[in-house]
Amino acid sequence: MLYNKFNHGEHVDWNILTCDGGELESGNYYLTENIILTQNITIGGEVALCLNGYMLAGNGNGAVITVSGGTLNLCDCNSSNNSH
Repeated sequence: MLYNKFNHGEHVDWNILTCDGGELESGNYYLTENIILTQNITIGGEVALCLNGYMLAGNGNGAVITVSGGTLNLCDCNSSNNSH
């Protein structure tokens, strides 16, 4: 199942985003902590990313996320952190 904007709060079948940058494979991802990337993320497939109340920051060089021939669905199902 790819991203269901109406029912993903439990993040069932989602993967914790643990990378520090690079190419992100197709799938559903969520944050469990603030992440500062050492290199930017490139998306070439179908990706859903839930901030889950956390922050995803880049290294200060260009875009944090580049979508190249793919699709990115970005959401935040937990805005209680207020850090972004």
